Amino acid sequence: MALRQCGAQEAKKSLRRMASFSVLWLALLGLLQDVQVAEGSIADESRLRRDIISKYDALVRPAHPTQVSIRITVVDFHMNEALQTLDMDIWLSLGWTDPRLMWDPEDYSDVMSLTFEYQDIWHPDIALFTDGNLDSPTAPAAAPKTLSMVDSMGDVRYIPPGHVKVPCVMDLTLWPYDSHQCLAKFGSWLHDSSSIDLTLLDDRPNLDLLDMFGQESPNRSRGGWTIDNSSMRRRSVAYVCCPYPYVDVTLNITVSRSQPALTWTVITPAVVLSVTTLLMFLLPPCAIEKVVFGAITLLTQIIFLGFTTSWVKHAPTHTPVIVQLVVGELVLAAAGLVVSCLVVRAVRDPHPVPLPACVKGPAVSFSYLLMLASYREMATTEHRALGGKGDELEIALSHVYADDHPSSSATHSSASSTSTYCTASHRRLAFWEWKLLGACIDRIFFIVFLIILAINLNSISFAF
Repeated sequence: MALRQCGAQEAKKSLRRMASFSVLWLALLGLLQDVQVAEGSIADESRLRRDIISKYDALVRPAHPTQVSIRITVVDFHMNEALQTLDMDIWLSLGWTDPRLMWDPEDYSDVMSLTFEYQDIWHPDIALFTDGNLDSPTAPAAAPKTLSMVDSMGDVRYIPPGHVKVPCVMDLTLWPYDSHQCLAKFGSWLHDSSSIDLTLLDDRPNLDLLDMFGQESPNRSRGGWTIDNSSMRRRSVAYVCCPYPYVDVTLNITVSRSQPALTWTVITPAVVLSVTTLLMFLLPPCAIEKVVFGAITLLTQIIFLGFTTSWVKHAPTHTPVIVQLVVGELVLAAAGLVVSCLVVRAVRDPHPVPLPACVKGPAVSFSYLLMLASYREMATTEHRALGGKGDELEIALSHVYADDHPSSSATHSSASSTSTYCTASHRRLAFWEWKLLGACIDRIFFIVFLIILAINLNSISFAF
């Protein structure tokens, strides 16, 4: 009984070993079969490639005409303001059908597609006309890096990457909110429409842009520019030299500057400097600080003009509105400085006689409109002639006693005292009358400059 049980256990172990060996043998056979199939597929692919290339002429077009489809994908762009070009990295997707590249997959172990180098098969000579560089992006210079994919139906797909420079119409009138239109024309350099005909797959280029953090950005570059609008158009142009028209694809891209920091570093300082020009006319007419403040404002305007010019130095045919504003304010600052110098000189100089009646009358009348009541009262009320404080009082006293010298006589006659008093009174009145005239001039120029500033700022706001 024990012998029978031992025999049964040994039989079970043997069966298990045979089952494991069978599974292992089947797996090995499957692996060998896969290797043979792979080797056969590789061999058939190599044979297919030799069969095609052996009887293929890469200089002969597939058909007459050959229909070439085109699609453009923009992956990056940068505006070169110095050269006035739009530098773009693109993928130029081309497709056509070549009957000489067709085969039956069943004859070659179900090989459905092949890749060919540029020189092995025919390619359309698509060039960027507006660049003048015929080696970009579809010529043999790109061949070592780009292969063509061909399927069994003879459909060819060729997608070379390229870097192109597109000329732009640089209009910096609205800088720093400027936009520019750039045109790129692609087409066959040699063949007309009877040989190669281009068809568009899309009416606009695909935008596949990445920002500096790797996130998808549909229309923004890393250089602070945005694509506002883009389109593609097929054109057929006839030339006098040739019987058939030439077909090209025109890429139209409108880019605009997107740099918000310029609003704070350019627009805001320009407006602030424009407002500070008015402040010199709010200082007292006799204050020498008016001249100092005006000179500082003028120098600041000149420095800021140099700063803006360094930004827009590539605008040979258009003057930016912001530069026009700064230049206008520079002229106003210079004119204001001249007026301030004349007013200070007129008020601070000693005047032995009051204003002429033909000048004093209009000055007093205008003082009502210009809200200069205090200056009018000082100039028309004798007992307030020595009113005021600070340098105004100092100037008035210097005018009063400018010609008063101590007498060597011990006594003075009553007529001499009366004459001295009358002379001093006339000088006091003359000082305040001239000061009233200076205040009227300052206030008039303040209003004129304020109107000019409002017009300039309003025109800039409408332009932007």
